[in-house]
Amino acid sequence: MSGKKQRLKHTPGQRCREESIRAESAGRKGRIALWKIAVPVIIVLFLLHCRAWHLEEAWLLRTAFSTGSYRSLNAVVASVLFVIGMGGRMLYVYLCCGRDEKKGVRRLGRNMLYGLFWGAGLSALCTNVVVVSLFWLNACFTSADKTCDYRIIAAKVHDRRPKFRSSRYSASWLLNTFSYGELFVEGDRYTCVNVSPRMARQFEGSERVYLKIDLADGWLGWGVVKGIHPVATVYPQPQDEIRYSAGAQAGVAAGSSGQVKKKHTFLYTWQDIHIFAKLRGINLSDTAHVSVNRYVDASRDMPLWEIDVRDSVQPDKVKVILVHGETGEVVMDSYE
Repeated sequence: MSGKKQRLKHTPGQRCREESIRAESAGRKGRIALWKIAVPVIIVLFLLHCRAWHLEEAWLLRTAFSTGSYRSLNAVVASVLFVIGMGGRMLYVYLCCGRDEKKGVRRLGRNMLYGLFWGAGLSALCTNVVVVSLFWLNACFTSADKTCDYRIIAAKVHDRRPKFRSSRYSASWLLNTFSYGELFVEGDRYTCVNVSPRMARQFEGSERVYLKIDLADGWLGWGVVKGIHPVATVYPQPQDEIRYSAGAQAGVAAGSSGQVKKKHTFLYTWQDIHIFAKLRGINLSDTAHVSVNRYVDASRDMPLWEIDVRDSVQPDKVKVILVHGETGEVVMDSYE
């Protein structure tokens, strides 16, 4: 019996298995355990995540977007980090398991669950760190400071304070949920300016409000805001007049048409003309070279704004700009 047991103990299959176990244990002795790397990395990322809380709010309130918004930026960064975390975990498993298909298929579900965990953790810890890094990189290389005029289209407040009074049901201490406001503007290049909630509430529901913003163009295409100044200047509006072409004047003299067919409303206001002129570099205060009139052109049956800009070098050369009074469309822009 002892001889049979000895022969069974040293079968070729068992020998191969023992050799593989010895080789695997020898390989493990030379490698560092994964948790010894993962734990310090997680601690460092968590500390950076907490450190970036106030920095993210400070950078956001001095940034203007040409396209998109802060929420869309966060969504893109979080998605990319999730893909990197999950893809990195799956690549690590593939390289460790080799090309053993049976072993890989058997552990696919568990490895995908681990990948989801790593992807979610990387997104939660590193999203605000990456966003702050992008804001900082955008502000490192900027153009010269400039002052631009913008018209406020709408204002929105994002109140992200905890909805529950009791801290038992609140996870705000784990999340960077600061409140901020957005001003959607119309003007040169930028469409969204991030401000404090207090400033955004001041402009909610208001119309025809204009801003002078001191900013610089950043390296990543976002504006670095240096100062915001509301414009509250009231400009005198010119009186309406009716102009007819030569044929229309003959008809009026004959009594065929003595009145305008319909009453037009100048939806494009004097404040809009002021912004239009600023964007084109026309100084309306220079009355010696610039004149503005509005009238109803009976031949075209449309309200028009007329901006006459006289050339300072050649006084006989006048640039005439006609703007539709209802749609703001440029009807004519030529010299006469």
